Amino acid sequence: METLWIVLILLIATRVCGVVASKFGQPVLVGELLAGIILGVAASQLGDQVFSSELSGDHHLMALADLGIFFLMLLGGFEMRPRDLVESSYKGLVIAVAAMLLPLATGFYVGWLWLPESELRFAQALFIGTALAITAVPVTIKIFMDMDMLHSSIGKLVVSAAVFDDFLSLILLSVLIAIINTGELPDYLSLATILLKVVAFLLIVFLLGKYIMPPLARYSASLKVEEMTFSFLLLVGAV
Repeated sequence: METLWIVLILLIATRVCGVVASKFGQPVLVGELLAGIILGVAASQLGDQVFSSELSGDHHLMALADLGIFFLMLLGGFEMRPRDLVESSYKGLVIAVAAMLLPLATGFYVGWLWLPESELRFAQALFIGTALAITAVPVTIKIFMDMDMLHSSIGKLVVSAAVFDDFLSLILLSVLIAIINTGELPDYLSLATILLKVVAFLLIVFLLGKYIMPPLARYSASLKVEEMTFSFLLLVGAV
Protein backbone atom coordinates (compact mmCIF):
# COMPACT_ATOMS: atom_id res chain seq x y z
CA MET A 1 0.00 0.00 0.00
CA GLU A 2 2.91 2.32 0.75
CA THR A 3 4.12 1.93 -2.84
CA LEU A 4 0.78 3.26 -4.12
CA TRP A 5 1.13 6.36 -1.95
CA ILE A 6 4.65 6.91 -3.29
CA VAL A 7 3.39 6.58 -6.88
CA LEU A 8 0.56 9.05 -6.10
CA ILE A 9 3.07 11.56 -4.73
CA LEU A 10 5.26 11.10 -7.81
CA LEU A 11 2.33 11.64 -10.17
CA ILE A 12 1.15 14.80 -8.40
CA ALA A 13 4.65 16.28 -8.11
CA THR A 14 5.61 15.58 -11.73
CA ARG A 15 2.34 16.90 -13.12
CA VAL A 16 2.48 20.08 -11.05
CA CYS A 17 6.12 20.75 -11.91
CA GLY A 18 5.42 19.91 -15.55
CA VAL A 19 2.63 22.48 -15.71
CA VAL A 20 4.85 25.09 -14.03
CA ALA A 21 7.66 24.39 -16.51
CA SER A 22 5.28 24.75 -19.47
CA LYS A 23 4.07 28.10 -18.08
CA PHE A 24 7.66 29.35 -18.30
CA GLY A 25 8.02 28.12 -21.86
CA GLN A 26 10.06 25.05 -20.93
CA PRO A 27 9.43 21.41 -21.97
CA VAL A 28 7.20 19.47 -19.59
CA LEU A 29 9.99 16.93 -19.11
CA VAL A 30 12.19 19.61 -17.54
CA GLY A 31 9.60 20.11 -14.82
CA GLU A 32 9.25 16.36 -14.33
CA LEU A 33 13.02 15.99 -13.95
CA LEU A 34 13.04 18.86 -11.46
CA ALA A 35 10.28 17.14 -9.49
CA GLY A 36 12.35 13.97 -9.37
CA ILE A 37 15.37 15.89 -8.04
CA ILE A 38 13.29 17.62 -5.36
CA LEU A 39 11.63 14.38 -4.26
CA GLY A 40 14.96 12.57 -4.29
CA VAL A 41 16.54 15.13 -1.97
CA ALA A 42 13.47 15.13 0.28
CA ALA A 43 13.42 11.33 0.45
CA SER A 44 17.11 11.19 1.36
CA GLN A 45 16.57 13.67 4.19
CA LEU A 46 13.15 12.53 5.47
CA GLY A 47 13.06 8.92 4.32
CA ASP A 48 13.08 7.37 7.78
CA GLN A 49 10.43 9.79 9.05
CA VAL A 50 8.03 9.55 6.10
CA PHE A 51 8.57 6.05 4.72
CA SER A 52 8.83 2.82 6.67
CA SER A 53 11.35 1.31 4.23
CA GLU A 54 14.22 2.44 2.03
CA LEU A 55 12.98 3.68 -1.34
CA SER A 56 15.99 2.17 -3.09
CA GLY A 57 15.05 -1.22 -1.65
CA ASP A 58 11.38 -1.08 -2.66
CA HIS A 59 11.23 -3.67 -5.44
CA HIS A 60 7.73 -2.59 -6.50
CA LEU A 61 8.82 1.03 -6.90
CA MET A 62 11.97 0.01 -8.78
CA ALA A 63 9.86 -2.13 -11.13
CA LEU A 64 7.56 0.83 -11.81
CA ALA A 65 10.59 3.04 -12.46
CA ASP A 66 11.97 0.52 -14.96
CA LEU A 67 8.54 0.37 -16.60
CA GLY A 68 8.47 4.16 -16.92
CA ILE A 69 11.89 4.14 -18.61
CA PHE A 70 10.71 1.36 -20.91
CA PHE A 71 7.64 3.32 -22.04
CA LEU A 72 9.69 6.49 -22.53
CA MET A 73 12.16 4.63 -24.74
CA LEU A 74 9.31 2.94 -26.60
CA LEU A 75 7.63 6.29 -27.22
CA GLY A 76 10.89 7.79 -28.44
CA GLY A 77 11.50 4.95 -30.87
CA PHE A 78 7.91 5.08 -32.08
CA GLU A 79 8.03 8.81 -32.83
CA MET A 80 11.46 8.95 -34.52
CA ARG A 81 11.73 7.77 -38.12
CA PRO A 82 14.99 6.10 -39.27
CA ARG A 83 15.10 8.23 -42.43
CA ASP A 84 15.27 11.34 -40.24
CA LEU A 85 18.44 9.98 -38.65
CA VAL A 86 19.99 9.14 -42.02
CA GLU A 87 19.41 12.67 -43.31
CA SER A 88 21.53 14.13 -40.50
CA SER A 89 23.93 11.20 -40.08
CA TYR A 90 27.20 12.91 -41.06
CA LYS A 91 26.69 16.09 -39.04
CA GLY A 92 25.21 14.05 -36.21
CA LEU A 93 28.31 11.83 -36.06
CA VAL A 94 30.64 14.84 -35.92
CA ILE A 95 28.56 16.43 -33.15
CA ALA A 96 28.34 13.12 -31.25
CA VAL A 97 32.12 12.62 -31.28
CA ALA A 98 32.78 16.18 -30.13
CA ALA A 99 29.99 16.06 -27.53
CA MET A 100 31.42 12.83 -26.10
CA LEU A 101 35.13 13.62 -26.13
CA LEU A 102 34.85 16.99 -24.35
CA PRO A 103 32.90 15.84 -21.24
CA LEU A 104 34.80 12.53 -21.23
CA ALA A 105 38.18 14.28 -21.12
CA THR A 106 36.98 16.88 -18.62
CA GLY A 107 35.44 14.31 -16.28
CA PHE A 108 38.49 12.07 -16.47
CA TYR A 109 40.85 14.98 -15.77
CA VAL A 110 38.84 16.21 -12.77
CA GLY A 111 38.52 12.68 -11.40
CA TRP A 112 42.24 12.04 -11.84
CA LEU A 113 43.07 15.23 -9.93
CA TRP A 114 40.67 14.73 -7.02
CA LEU A 115 40.49 10.97 -6.52
CA PRO A 116 42.92 9.43 -4.01
CA GLU A 117 45.78 7.29 -5.26
CA SER A 118 44.74 3.65 -5.66
CA GLU A 119 44.79 0.74 -8.09
CA LEU A 120 41.30 1.69 -9.28
CA ARG A 121 42.05 5.40 -9.76
CA PHE A 122 42.20 5.16 -13.55
CA ALA A 123 38.95 3.16 -13.76
CA GLN A 124 37.21 5.54 -11.33
CA ALA A 125 38.30 8.62 -13.29
CA LEU A 126 37.19 6.98 -16.52
CA PHE A 127 33.84 6.15 -14.92
CA ILE A 128 33.31 9.84 -14.05
CA GLY A 129 34.15 10.85 -17.61
CA THR A 130 31.86 8.17 -19.02
CA ALA A 131 28.97 9.25 -16.77
CA LEU A 132 29.31 12.81 -18.09
CA ALA A 133 29.72 11.76 -21.73
CA ILE A 134 26.69 9.49 -22.05
CA THR A 135 23.46 11.08 -23.20
CA ALA A 136 19.85 9.84 -23.09
CA VAL A 137 18.09 9.48 -26.43
CA PRO A 138 14.55 9.04 -24.99
CA VAL A 139 14.90 12.18 -22.88
CA THR A 140 16.19 14.14 -25.88
CA ILE A 141 13.30 12.94 -28.04
CA LYS A 142 10.72 13.70 -25.34
CA ILE A 143 12.01 17.26 -24.91
CA PHE A 144 11.78 17.94 -28.64
CA MET A 145 8.31 16.37 -28.69
CA ASP A 146 7.18 18.73 -25.92
CA MET A 147 8.58 21.64 -27.91
CA ASP A 148 6.96 20.34 -31.14
CA MET A 149 10.40 20.36 -32.81
CA LEU A 150 11.10 16.65 -33.17
CA HIS A 151 10.82 16.66 -36.97
CA SER A 152 12.49 20.03 -37.45
CA SER A 153 16.01 20.23 -38.88
CA ILE A 154 17.56 20.98 -35.49
CA GLY A 155 15.52 18.20 -33.85
CA LYS A 156 16.65 15.63 -36.39
CA LEU A 157 20.27 16.75 -36.02
CA VAL A 158 20.28 16.61 -32.22
CA VAL A 159 18.52 13.24 -32.05
CA SER A 160 20.85 11.83 -34.71
CA ALA A 161 23.83 12.98 -32.65
CA ALA A 162 22.28 11.43 -29.53
CA VAL A 163 21.85 8.08 -31.29
CA PHE A 164 25.49 8.09 -32.42
CA ASP A 165 26.45 9.09 -28.90
CA ASP A 166 24.64 6.02 -27.55
CA PHE A 167 26.49 3.84 -30.05
CA LEU A 168 29.83 5.24 -28.91
CA SER A 169 28.70 4.91 -25.29
CA LEU A 170 28.20 1.17 -25.73
CA ILE A 171 31.82 0.87 -26.81
CA LEU A 172 33.00 3.13 -23.99
CA LEU A 173 31.06 1.20 -21.35
CA SER A 174 32.44 -2.08 -22.68
CA VAL A 175 35.98 -0.70 -22.38
CA LEU A 176 35.23 0.52 -18.85
CA ILE A 177 33.90 -2.89 -17.79
CA ALA A 178 36.99 -4.56 -19.26
CA ILE A 179 39.24 -2.18 -17.29
CA ILE A 180 37.35 -2.88 -14.05
CA ASN A 181 37.60 -6.64 -14.60
CA THR A 182 41.26 -6.76 -15.63
CA GLY A 183 42.66 -3.59 -14.07
CA GLU A 184 44.23 -2.42 -17.33
CA LEU A 185 43.32 -1.16 -20.77
CA PRO A 186 42.21 -3.89 -23.18
CA ASP A 187 44.59 -4.78 -25.99
CA TYR A 188 43.85 -4.22 -29.67
CA LEU A 189 42.30 -7.67 -30.07
CA SER A 190 39.95 -7.09 -27.13
CA LEU A 191 38.98 -3.65 -28.48
CA ALA A 192 38.27 -5.17 -31.88
CA THR A 193 36.14 -7.86 -30.22
CA ILE A 194 34.16 -5.24 -28.29
CA LEU A 195 33.58 -3.20 -31.46
CA LEU A 196 32.55 -6.32 -33.36
CA LYS A 197 30.01 -7.26 -30.68
CA VAL A 198 28.46 -3.78 -30.76
CA VAL A 199 28.27 -3.76 -34.56
CA ALA A 200 26.79 -7.28 -34.55
CA PHE A 201 24.14 -6.20 -32.05
CA LEU A 202 23.16 -3.18 -34.15
CA LEU A 203 23.12 -5.29 -37.31
CA ILE A 204 20.82 -7.88 -35.72
CA VAL A 205 18.46 -5.16 -34.51
CA PHE A 206 18.42 -3.57 -37.98
CA LEU A 207 17.69 -6.87 -39.73
CA LEU A 208 14.93 -7.75 -37.27
CA GLY A 209 13.36 -4.32 -37.66
CA LYS A 210 13.51 -4.37 -41.46
CA TYR A 211 12.62 -7.96 -42.35
CA ILE A 212 11.03 -9.70 -39.37
CA MET A 213 8.94 -7.11 -37.55
CA PRO A 214 6.91 -5.71 -40.51
CA PRO A 215 5.32 -9.08 -41.43
CA LEU A 216 4.59 -9.81 -37.78
CA ALA A 217 3.04 -6.36 -37.38
CA ARG A 218 0.84 -6.89 -40.45
CA TYR A 219 -0.23 -10.28 -39.11
CA SER A 220 -1.16 -8.85 -35.72
CA ALA A 221 -3.16 -6.09 -37.45
CA SER A 222 -4.96 -8.67 -39.60
CA LEU A 223 -6.34 -10.37 -36.49
CA LYS A 224 -8.71 -7.40 -36.06
CA VAL A 225 -8.25 -7.40 -32.30
CA GLU A 226 -8.13 -3.85 -30.98
CA GLU A 227 -5.56 -4.52 -28.26
CA MET A 228 -3.38 -6.81 -30.40
CA THR A 229 -1.33 -4.04 -32.05
CA PHE A 230 -0.50 -2.42 -28.73
CA SER A 231 0.32 -5.80 -27.18
CA PHE A 232 2.58 -6.63 -30.11
CA LEU A 233 4.33 -3.27 -29.72
CA LEU A 234 4.95 -3.98 -26.02
CA LEU A 235 6.24 -7.45 -26.82
CA VAL A 236 8.69 -6.18 -29.43
CA GLY A 237 9.86 -3.40 -27.13
CA ALA A 238 10.40 -5.81 -24.23
CA VAL A 239 12.38 -8.21 -26.43
